[in-house]
Amino acid sequence: MKINQKERANRLINATQEKWKDINVEINQDIGRKLISCFARDQIINLKNSYTDKYLKYFAKDNTKWNILNLVMYFSAKGDPFYKAREVRWLGISKRKFDKIIRECIKSGRFIYADPIDATTDTRIKNIRPSEKLIISWSLYNISRMQRLIKNIKRLNLK
Repeated sequence: MKINQKERANRLINATQEKWKDINVEINQDIGRKLISCFARDQIINLKNSYTDKYLKYFAKDNTKWNILNLVMYFSAKGDPFYKAREVRWLGISKRKFDKIIRECIKSGRFIYADPIDATTDTRIKNIRPSEKLIISWSLYNISRMQRLIKNIKRLNLK
């Protein structure tokens, strides 16, 4: 089956045009192609960076682990407790798998148990937090992602 590339490009632009407008980008075939190339290259770099980092590579191997990492980071930054029941439901995984991942992270020092921020917190709740080294790795990883995004926005003259 032969595909008309121009018609295909127009369908892709039409399907995504509203989201581009949300970020004030007037999309056309040339910019669309360049942006898709940037997105793909950045995802490849992100993956490589996460696999080569001593602390992130454990999480990069499995999407569930990566999601747990981000949830722990999120609730830690907010100062909120990390509720096993809520996270298991949100992730759609078994309690056994969740417990295994948390145990591995605690044992390896990636996660730690910290004292509750609020002294009235239920003592049955484990205050799981990322280790300082994991926070540093994760932060540097995300700063690098932001730097590439800013560079691409400037390079493509996007406003």
